[in-house]
Amino acid sequence: MKYFLDTNICIYFLKGTYEAIKEKLSKRKPQEIKISTVVLAELLFGAKNSQRVKDNLQKVKSFLNPYQMIP
Repeated sequence: MKYFLDTNICIYFLKGTYEAIKEKLSKRKPQEIKISTVVLAELLFGAKNSQRVKDNLQKVKSFLNPYQMIP
């Protein structure tokens, strides 16, 4: 089964808002999780407009690294 993550789920994961999201993602193979380029753009926009640009860009890139981007 394939899962497409939306922007909110990615943000919740990055902020550690809901432990259940981290648990569910850790139980899935990276090949099962897809990220749309729209979500990528929204995450990068948010990181670039944050107060800790460098840290947040690194967090986003590290989080997205194992997942396939889908146009």
